[in-house]
Amino acid sequence: YVHVVTVCPSHTSPTSGPLRHTVLLQSPSIAIETMVHVEMSKPDQFGQCHPTETPEVLKAKLKEFHDELSKLPLKSRDSLIKADIKCPELLNDDFKLRFLRCEVFHADRAAKRYIKYWNKRIQIFGPEKAFLPVTQDGMFADNEGALALGLATALSVKDPAGRGVVLFDPSKFDSANFSRIQMVQAFWYCVHAALEDDTTQKKGILAVACPKHSTFSQFDRKLDKMIMESIQGCLPARICCIAICHPPSFFRVIWPIVKLFMSDRMRKRVRVLCGSDESVVKELESVGLMKEQVPEVIGGTLKVDHVAWVEARKKAGK
Repeated sequence: YVHVVTVCPSHTSPTSGPLRHTVLLQSPSIAIETMVHVEMSKPDQFGQCHPTETPEVLKAKLKEFHDELSKLPLKSRDSLIKADIKCPELLNDDFKLRFLRCEVFHADRAAKRYIKYWNKRIQIFGPEKAFLPVTQDGMFADNEGALALGLATALSVKDPAGRGVVLFDPSKFDSANFSRIQMVQAFWYCVHAALEDDTTQKKGILAVACPKHSTFSQFDRKLDKMIMESIQGCLPARICCIAICHPPSFFRVIWPIVKLFMSDRMRKRVRVLCGSDESVVKELESVGLMKEQVPEVIGGTLKVDHVAWVEARKKAGK
């Protein structure tokens, strides 16, 4: 047997000490015992730990992930079973690894997120499109209009630690021409685009929201709830921080409602940045973004051309 033990210094107990995960891997021909420790970094500025990955750990954790999936009730795995039949090429180890990284290699949590992901994917995209690749020629073949609006964009920059940056602009929501479900689909596309990068999978995502030009009529409680349901326990994205920049005057009215859709952990990751462009850009430095990494709409110098980003990805088959 091979004992694989994960130790996370940020999860300790005065009685039991560090949190440990043990996986037993049986080999018919090997009768020796080995221990592989997953080393964890110290908590970063957002309180998140990052494991050191090795081939041995990845192999063991993927095995544990599959074991945890098999323990879940068969009924809850219905969507996953359909995916395994209709798009087995999408269910590779690299894709499953995103869920393990998101849950810091807690295989049981990763398995539950994976199941919830496929359930939600079918709910949002429908049984005809859910099993297609997350590309503009795949599941977004007839939703390019909503995708081009710019509700969410995966920026080309990263913070010094390698975290990906996603810009969210609620002023782009066009309820007259697009449904909520189309907006959520566009959001999914953006998050999947950001997660194409391995470092972003490991380090997480900085979400930068700019409701600066939003109107009260664009506030949609149901849409916000649908997006939060996708982020929390579903999409394999580690959200490090949500920086809300230049909130409009009516923000104090809607914020108590938006918070209702957030878990306690998610609420603690929110930072509301008010004031002049200079002061907001200065505050963004505290989350790792320099002025040249901050979009112009917020006060930085980064030019963001969402349409060009979408077109470039389409040409690349994404």
